[in-house]
Amino acid sequence: AFLVSNQVSENSVNAMKKALVAEGAVVEVIGTHGGTIKTDKNNALSVEETFLTSSSVFYDAVFVPSGEKSVKALSLEVDALHFLNEAYKHCKAICFDIGAEKLMEKTYFGGSTSEKKSAYDPGIVTGDDKLLASKFIKAIAGHRVWEREKSREVPA
Repeated sequence: AFLVSNQVSENSVNAMKKALVAEGAVVEVIGTHGGTIKTDKNNALSVEETFLTSSSVFYDAVFVPSGEKSVKALSLEVDALHFLNEAYKHCKAICFDIGAEKLMEKTYFGGSTSEKKSAYDPGIVTGDDKLLASKFIKAIAGHRVWEREKSREVPA
């Protein structure tokens, strides 16, 4: 699942999608509204599902592309935050592109406990390097991050 809103980085979406599809993954765009959203290059991006019509339990992993306005809109969307918290609770891989880490700060696992939770978690992938996609693919290949199951503290 790719979580997006208007002004999402088209380069971020396309680069990760290309890498994942090359490995046989299926990518679905989950948006703040149905239809299409506008990318930062003013192009239309089709939205397959919305936060009202989908749930993180339908997906093996979650990616949040960069794009300052998109990230800000998602951070104000309680259903997007629930989507991320639930994915975390279900031990799924979650990746935040550069700048999208600001959204992670709004979640249970990235808030005041971010150093405790995500610093050691191999299923939380962040960064701006060229290895972001390969790191995310490796996290997805593990299917789940079972170490998270020990605490079960996520209120999702």
